Amino acid sequence: MIRPLRIVWSGIIASYEEMLLLALLSLLVCACWLIIIPGPPATAALYCVANRIASERRVNFDVFKEGFRRYFVRSWIISGISLGMLAIIISSLFFYTGLPAQFPQWMQALSVVMLYILIAWLAMQIYLFPVLIEQNLRVWMVFRNALYLAFASPVYTGVLLAALAVIVLLCGLTTILFFLIAPSLVAVISSVALQDRLAYFRGKADAAS
Repeated sequence: MIRPLRIVWSGIIASYEEMLLLALLSLLVCACWLIIIPGPPATAALYCVANRIASERRVNFDVFKEGFRRYFVRSWIISGISLGMLAIIISSLFFYTGLPAQFPQWMQALSVVMLYILIAWLAMQIYLFPVLIEQNLRVWMVFRNALYLAFASPVYTGVLLAALAVIVLLCGLTTILFFLIAPSLVAVISSVALQDRLAYFRGKADAAS
């Protein structure tokens, strides 16, 4: 329970040290999403920068440019699948929630199932881009590994997801903070969390052997 909160704090401290660059990149990513086409690769590029920050390596704008070029196609595929599934899940949730009382109870209960699926899908999003950058895998393996990381430590992931949601909501109270801080802060915290989980599972594997 405490571990993910420490990770969040570590991500905040790491972000503060590169505050100016991350603020500029956050604004750039938001602008790219307004144009739509460069949105996903700009997000991947931001996570490239976040990955280096999480690994305590030096960062600059060249890292962003390289990430934009390198992950252009895969970032679009990942974002398309993620947003498409999210739209389907949310639509299904609203559909089953709004069913009239005369429908069978089991159909109405599907709204609860869809809610859990929504939470699980959001939890997996924490690790998607960090896994893509850290492991440089094919798209289906990125989703597989992100799904494993989300459910291998469900309490850890749940607390982390809640903390990120609170951060985004707090940033959203002021529009400028939302665009300046939220994208980069989420990226850095997620990347630090991935490094933490990978170290944890490597430690378990070494102990078992």
